[in-house]
Amino acid sequence: YTLAAGAAGTYNAYFTTLASNLSAAGWNSKNCMIRLGWEFNGNWGYWSAPAGQEANFVMYWRNIVTAMRAVIPGLKFVWSPNIGNNWGSSALENYYPGSAYVSYVGLDVYDTLSGDNSTTWNSYLTMNYGLNWLARFSATTGKPACIPEFGLGPPAGSKGGGDDPDFIARIAAWVSANSPAGYVSIWDPTEGAGITTWAVPSGTSAPNSNDEFVNLFHDGSQ
Repeated sequence: YTLAAGAAGTYNAYFTTLASNLSAAGWNSKNCMIRLGWEFNGNWGYWSAPAGQEANFVMYWRNIVTAMRAVIPGLKFVWSPNIGNNWGSSALENYYPGSAYVSYVGLDVYDTLSGDNSTTWNSYLTMNYGLNWLARFSATTGKPACIPEFGLGPPAGSKGGGDDPDFIARIAAWVSANSPAGYVSIWDPTEGAGITTWAVPSGTSAPNSNDEFVNLFHDGSQ
């Protein structure tokens, strides 16, 4: 499978079928959103889009949205690269398919930097394609910002702040300030190759972070 083939419309029928199956199962534009090609600027997904694949990525995205919305009008789609853009993709703006084809813009953010909390958080804000960029891009595109994945530094043993409730609190505060119409979701697998260093709601490996998460997010107010 290639981005070029997707751009040429080779796979459109699959996405028409997918939308038909979703609709038959009761999913619609009010209770469903699709996150296409997440972290496309990384080198770990089948849909990785290094420099030179910008036009193919954009056209493939538009083909998918058009095919699926023909079945489910108004279906929402989330555009979400990984924070930092350090894996060979060109400027992320080059991969944006246009606001007619996107409902939310986001970045995936993990607590993978070592150092004191203020310094590391400032890095997440100010790094090339960090959270400050996301806030600006949201304003430019007119689409709500979101953080589709956040969490402590996976996998177990990776760098980061360990049991870091400060990171959880700063994420919540950033979303409240910059994305009142957006959303945030935690990524916290508890088994398999992607196992993380903590476990909501048990909090057995990072109890302080768990407590902060439950305190800030349990009632859906953020």
